[in-house]
Amino acid sequence: MPAKAPPFAAQGDFYFRGAADYEPHAYQYASSSHTGMQPAVIFYAKDENGIIEAVKYAAANKLAMAIRTGGHQYSGASSTFGNNIQIDVTGMPDVWDWDPVTGLLRVSVNYALMDFNARLGQTPAGSGFLFIPHGQCSHVHLGGHAQTGGYGQLGRSFGLFGDHIESFEIITADARKQIIRRNSTDPGDQELFYAVLGGSPGNYGVLTHLTLRPHKDIDHPNSHGLKAAYLYDRDTLKKLFDVMAAMSDDANYPGDFDYCVTVLSAAEIVFEGFCPNMDETMAAQYKAQ
Repeated sequence: MPAKAPPFAAQGDFYFRGAADYEPHAYQYASSSHTGMQPAVIFYAKDENGIIEAVKYAAANKLAMAIRTGGHQYSGASSTFGNNIQIDVTGMPDVWDWDPVTGLLRVSVNYALMDFNARLGQTPAGSGFLFIPHGQCSHVHLGGHAQTGGYGQLGRSFGLFGDHIESFEIITADARKQIIRRNSTDPGDQELFYAVLGGSPGNYGVLTHLTLRPHKDIDHPNSHGLKAAYLYDRDTLKKLFDVMAAMSDDANYPGDFDYCVTVLSAAEIVFEGFCPNMDETMAAQYKAQ
């Protein structure tokens, strides 16, 4: 079918529902909570001006918008349907500005956690490098992660990813770019700061950049980590949970000690590297069942 003209003037790529090249761009991870996640148009923004034009167009035409930084969203909130628009910010310019004097890091929201973590480990900070606690799903991106709190395995000892956000840059529904700071004395800014960081992706505007306060690994020289994987066993799992319950019940337990138990059930085990020949082992163990 003939290519449609972009509905608004902006730098970026447009993909229209029904076009031959549309489907790969409409893919939505874990969309079982919502069906028919097929935006009328998907717009890959190249800069903030493009986002502003998209917001103006949506407002003028009474259309809803969904914002995608990675698309890893269990309830499908990073996509939409009907005549509505999806804005994808993965093509926005890469920003990584580390200021060792202030201890602040300004980044674009389109980093995947895996890439973000790798770059933190390559950013010099004194005689060491940087780190920030965050979630464990490597393909989650910063934009959506920040707007859902940023839960992760180090939450007990270092807090959430959201706890390390000092300010963010957002284009709100009135098509204005705003910088909202944690320490703002404006009550409206204070409300918006916490609403955005816990209100689900895209609910209050289009997030473009974060300013973070990372930790330095040289300040935690005795930190260690251990990850292990085992074939499922009910008694073993109970013992692990008993350890977790004892930790939670002990008010004097060290606050910098973290513990996480994950139970997986899948055809393809992601921890295959920890348990070579897992398929064969499982087949032998449960062949009589």
